[in-house]
Amino acid sequence: MTRNGIITILIVLVILLGIGYFISTRTETNNLDVTVVTPPATTPPATTPPTPTQQRAAPVVSTDNGATVSNSTAVVTGDVNPKGSQTSYWYEYGKTTNLGSKTSAQIVGSSHNVIPATGYITGLTPSTKYYFRLVAKNAVGTTNGNTENFTTHATNPPPAANAPTASTVAATNVDRESATLRGSVNPRSDATSYWFEYGTTNDLGTATSLKSAGSGASAQDVSASVSNLTPNTKYFFRINAQNDFGTVNGSILSFTTAGPAAMSEPTVAIEAATAVTARSATLHGSVTPNGADTTYWFEYSTDSLVGNVLGTATPEKTISAGAGASDVSAALTGLSPSTKYNYRLAARNSQGTVRSEVMSFKTNGN
Repeated sequence: MTRNGIITILIVLVILLGIGYFISTRTETNNLDVTVVTPPATTPPATTPPTPTQQRAAPVVSTDNGATVSNSTAVVTGDVNPKGSQTSYWYEYGKTTNLGSKTSAQIVGSSHNVIPATGYITGLTPSTKYYFRLVAKNAVGTTNGNTENFTTHATNPPPAANAPTASTVAATNVDRESATLRGSVNPRSDATSYWFEYGTTNDLGTATSLKSAGSGASAQDVSASVSNLTPNTKYFFRINAQNDFGTVNGSILSFTTAGPAAMSEPTVAIEAATAVTARSATLHGSVTPNGADTTYWFEYSTDSLVGNVLGTATPEKTISAGAGASDVSAALTGLSPSTKYNYRLAARNSQGTVRSEVMSFKTNGN
């Protein structure tokens, strides 16, 4: 084979090897592209479940050990948690663990609070051992407390006192998210506690903390402030009072929190000026805060270019968030005689600033 033939064969081999390498590289590149373009399966991010609201359940009860006794009576105590449903309680008692007698039922409401539950047992035999337990019932179920015991005395007489009286009184200081609940309590000569229940239905459901009404023999005014209410919502409430001789419930009254349900920028309206003289006038308008503390003022000027900010403003004043539409005014002095003044009402809260349309008046001549 000639030298030229060998060279030709080598060139052909190099060309064939180059074609093979190109094909191999394209295949690998295509496979790599497929791997990159197709995304791997992903796991959705974990979500945190919402916090469950308190559910209604059968009441939880606990009977206290021991009692305050005389020769014919006993004051027994325990605790009841209504667990969100209207709950009544009573004490069962007897000379054996079979019990057999019970006190009259008393109501402690429907909150999720632990409420003291006193019972006054009468008609007992002196120097006798009795067994007793606290029982509570609501729409979900009935719960028996643990059984305890006491022994009556031989001679000492029962105490001279009575269950308290309680009356619910109209709420005051009602705002968008708060109110003052009011009532009247007569302890009737025994240490008495009181609390309020409230809620958006007659079932109530929320209770204030217990407070002392003392141990006097006359009625006294009591109150409790509640907050975190929902704006523009009707609430029902009542007072409850309790001493060693019983638990009593006031009547259920209602109030409606101020609106609106959600905050928005204030609403303003301008009115005609009054008491116009050569050098003074009184501006008038109305402002509705719409759920947020609102500041208002009047702007006035001889400038007729109402698109610009007017040159002078009255001092700023504030209206509380819970107020409805309020009439407002401002007295102007030091004006120029025989001069036309343009004026408008402005108001600002956390949701925005608004201005009324422009009105005008002309001062009197000298």
